[in-house]
Amino acid sequence: MAHYAKLDNTNTVTHVVRVEDNECVDANGIETDNQGQNFLRFIHKEPDAVWKRCSYNTVHGEHQEKNENGDVVAVSTEKAFRGNYPTVGYTYDEALDIFLSPKPYPSWLLHTERDWAETGFDQYEWKPPVEYPSVNKKGDVLWFISWDEPNQRWTAYLADDNEVQYVWNESTKDFDVI
Repeated sequence: MAHYAKLDNTNTVTHVVRVEDNECVDANGIETDNQGQNFLRFIHKEPDAVWKRCSYNTVHGEHQEKNENGDVVAVSTEKAFRGNYPTVGYTYDEALDIFLSPKPYPSWLLHTERDWAETGFDQYEWKPPVEYPSVNKKGDVLWFISWDEPNQRWTAYLADDNEVQYVWNESTKDFDVI
C-alpha cells in the first residue's frame, strides 16, 4: 500500500490518500513515484496536481515497523522516507525532501540531528529558542506551560490557580511570579 500527499502551490499538504501498489508500478513492474502521481492526476481529473509519495510508518526520520496490535517492533533509519508521514497542513520541504509539521512559532527552528537522548528533540521536529522548562509540577500541582512568542520565553500558571502568571527563569531552573 502506498500513500501520497497532495500539495498546493505553497507545498502545503491539502490531502493524503492511499493507493494500491499495483497502481504505482510502471510497465516493467517497478514501483515509481511518477506512476502513482500520474494515476492520482488521472482519477482526480487534475492533470497539474502535485502528489508526493510518503510513508505511513515514518516519524521523525525513523521507519517504524509495527505488529498486528500496532506495537512498534523495529525501528530503522535506512527505511525512513521523507522525514514524517504528513497530514493536512504539513508542508513539503523540497531542499530536505521531507514533510514537516506546521511551525508552531516564527522563532522556532527545525531540529535536523538524530540525537534525542542528548537534546530531547526528535529529528525533523521544531525546537524553541529557549529550552523547555525542566519542571512540570510544584509539589503535587501541575504547571500549565506555554510559549510566549513576543517575549521569547516560557510562561505558566498552576493548575489550581490560573490567576497568577509565572515566567521560567533559566538560571534558577524554576518559575518566578511575573
